[in-house]
Amino acid sequence: MKSRPLYGYFILSCLFILAVSCSEPRVSETFVPSEKTDSLGCYNFELEMNDSTAFYDLSFYSRIDCTRSQFCQIREFPLEVTMVSPSAVEYSELVYIPVSAFGPGDGPDYVFYEKYRSGLVPVEYGVWKMSVKVPDIKGMRGLGLVVEKKQ
Repeated sequence: MKSRPLYGYFILSCLFILAVSCSEPRVSETFVPSEKTDSLGCYNFELEMNDSTAFYDLSFYSRIDCTRSQFCQIREFPLEVTMVSPSAVEYSELVYIPVSAFGPGDGPDYVFYEKYRSGLVPVEYGVWKMSVKVPDIKGMRGLGLVVEKKQ
């Protein structure tokens, strides 16, 4: 019986680790603090949607520092979403995060994590720009966007 040299397995293991570590991440997350909004009060994001074999799930999240009585004054949470394609075509819509999506956080705060789009197939592949305008809510820490790439 012939024995295989141990270094062959070592090289194969290294190649596997290198291939896995060089692959594109499946999930990306960006958080824009409230003080980093643009002059119009919009939160700005860039979405890399380059893969024509993939579809994407987009989710928003945030945290609002407030007491229960302050939170109860929030009646609705609209998001004015504008997306600009790599070729500068603009798409806009108004969506609402239901107040029921918010839950108590670790302290005197409320948090939400809500799916915005599921199974999105872009009409154009490349880097998209997204701008989101939210109501001026005292205590809002910022707005986060999670982009999950699925095959």
